[in-house]
Amino acid sequence: MLIVSELNAKQIKEIVMRHLGEYSPDSAEHVPLISMMNSLSVLGFPMLIEVVSDILADAECQAFISDPLCSALERVCSTAVGQKVELAQQFGKLEEEHLFKQFEILLSDLETLLPFKSLSRFEALQEGIWLLAGRWLIDKVKKENNMRLRRILINISDELGHWVEHDTDRFENEWTQLMADHLRVACFAGGELNVVLPGSSNIAGIKQLRESRLLSDLRGLKKLSIDGREDVLAWISAYGGYADGPAKGLNELESIDIKAISDEQLRRVDLLQRSETPEQRRLFDLIKQGVSQRAIRDPKPDDLNLEPDSAAYLIAQHCRANVTKMIAGERFTFNYIPAGTFWMGSDDGGPYGEEEEQPRHQVRISKSFWLGQTPVTQEQWQAVMGDNPSEFAGKGRNLPVEEVSWFDCVRYCNKLSELEGYDPVYRIGAGDEPTIEIDLGRNGYRLPTEAEWEYAAKAGTELEYAGSDDIDDVAWYDGNAGEQTMSVTEKMPNNWGLHDMSGNVYEWCSDIWNDSAYQDRSTITTDPHEWIGSASARVRRGGWYLDADVCRVAFRHWNGADDRWNGLGFRLLRCEP
Repeated sequence: MLIVSELNAKQIKEIVMRHLGEYSPDSAEHVPLISMMNSLSVLGFPMLIEVVSDILADAECQAFISDPLCSALERVCSTAVGQKVELAQQFGKLEEEHLFKQFEILLSDLETLLPFKSLSRFEALQEGIWLLAGRWLIDKVKKENNMRLRRILINISDELGHWVEHDTDRFENEWTQLMADHLRVACFAGGELNVVLPGSSNIAGIKQLRESRLLSDLRGLKKLSIDGREDVLAWISAYGGYADGPAKGLNELESIDIKAISDEQLRRVDLLQRSETPEQRRLFDLIKQGVSQRAIRDPKPDDLNLEPDSAAYLIAQHCRANVTKMIAGERFTFNYIPAGTFWMGSDDGGPYGEEEEQPRHQVRISKSFWLGQTPVTQEQWQAVMGDNPSEFAGKGRNLPVEEVSWFDCVRYCNKLSELEGYDPVYRIGAGDEPTIEIDLGRNGYRLPTEAEWEYAAKAGTELEYAGSDDIDDVAWYDGNAGEQTMSVTEKMPNNWGLHDMSGNVYEWCSDIWNDSAYQDRSTITTDPHEWIGSASARVRRGGWYLDADVCRVAFRHWNGADDRWNGLGFRLLRCEP
């Protein structure tokens, strides 16, 4: 039995954490929790903010939190006050005082009823938190002499009083929604909502996001941020993302910050601008306002043949899904990979070890990044380093570079960063096998972590290879390659437009072999006494032009960081600051 007077931050966290531990992150059982947090986010209630902040800061919790739930939790912690709405004077002084006192009485009545109601775990928790928050709101009015908030509570009390008199069931069952609606309408607490869109093949994620209605009620928000590569416009209610019409509160938003948008979507932007529908024109204005607040991404989108003064050109400068640039006379293309969560490893994975996959486990990629559309080619290597170490040099154009060690790749990343005017990520010590320090806060090029690599390769799917369950669709291997590397981009890409993630060449990752720290690494070091062979045993992923079995996206292996051979190359990654 939930007793409101005994409900505290520790108890709320325990209830939430117990639920998270009982279900997988993509379970439909999380929908009530997402909806509850989204409803309560309007409050800016300090106790709830404390609980949610603790959960988000707890590294062990991250594996249990889906993207929609993370969005709802972050919104709870976003307490910036939205724009003020004038509240009409409806009552005389005596009636105002009566209704304000009545609000306290009605909350007490609801607290008395709570133990006798048949509620789910989260329905009971939600009512308990609203009751605590209601008392806090009353105290806030008295302490701060906040007349605007007092007016909101009086309006709520007036409506609750009518429900008590004429519809008791409604009073008992719908009062939390009434509270949320009144506070949202008045923009009591605003802030930001950051949503990571699920991929088209992530059925569970799509269901969670839709059923939790996270994007259907935007009242009180100042800013909406959307990350993902799917049809962003269709996910926004005013453009048809929901069957029940435009999202509530769209007109109160100040901006929509889209992180990535495809070329096809860019061509639809002008349609929004010229639309006769007010909601669609408003949507266009919000997108334009949102992207203009961020730094321009390079390069400028001249390859789209857009008019430089067009709105589509402005939006393309800030949120392209891929960019192509000329560096040292060679063409480099990078695809935008959104932040998000995924299932790393496979169900067949055993203990970490040589030629074994990791047991399936949830991993959060907390920051979006740019990843090379292909492995670095021989031409791209030679343009930057001035030589071509590859065994298959001269065997064809656009072959991946190979015969490069992990240390060679780190040096390449730094030199490319310097050519582009970015801050080099690596600090390289002296000697043939130096200590390497990495600063992930810098904006230069680097090798992906093992988790980033697998996340990008899977691209929101659970396919065996990167883009297909049929290896011949996506990979060069011993069944079709003739025992040598082949030209990049000739096989079908995965869902995020990345070629050759399976087969052709293995690709170096940042991680020390057998290191389970997949994210936010600050140093990468070598140790002469560390596991197998050499201090610098590093993870390699993606398979190569021989064995089909090792081309699976979950497969992992290793090499010493100073090893070089003709089936080993790499791919570039860059994060924006």
